[in-house]
Amino acid sequence: MVTHSLDKVVDDLRRVVDRITICLAGNEAEKRLTGRRDNLGASSDYGLVADLGLRSMVGEEGDAFLRWLRVRTERNVAVRWSVIEGVAAALLERKTLRKHEILEAIFNVETGGRGAETLRVFKENREHVRALRRAARADRGA
Repeated sequence: MVTHSLDKVVDDLRRVVDRITICLAGNEAEKRLTGRRDNLGASSDYGLVADLGLRSMVGEEGDAFLRWLRVRTERNVAVRWSVIEGVAAALLERKTLRKHEILEAIFNVETGGRGAETLRVFKENREHVRALRRAARADRGA
């Protein structure tokens, strides 16, 4: 079906844009914090951006798309700055963070220090939703 095909293209493009935004965000956060970019340190991120499709875009179109991605990334970093600082603070305490520790740091910022409690409720609700989906699939299959 054409709609399904178009939906997949849109989803794929959204994933590529999100991934590129993530690659650019570290350098943008550094610029916001220190006033300068670390292009050398971000070279692997820039390589991934190129691998994600910007190599095929040359000339004005590629430049315009990259400018738009940078503006989008700059805006996202500004809007989420307090969360970025919260995760950075957690990283200063521990060199490496697991997924649940990153989520806890984010929830700590968003809930005023109640990250562990919020994460527990989040996990419980996620398990409840999964159970409901399993039951719905079982009903359809029966």
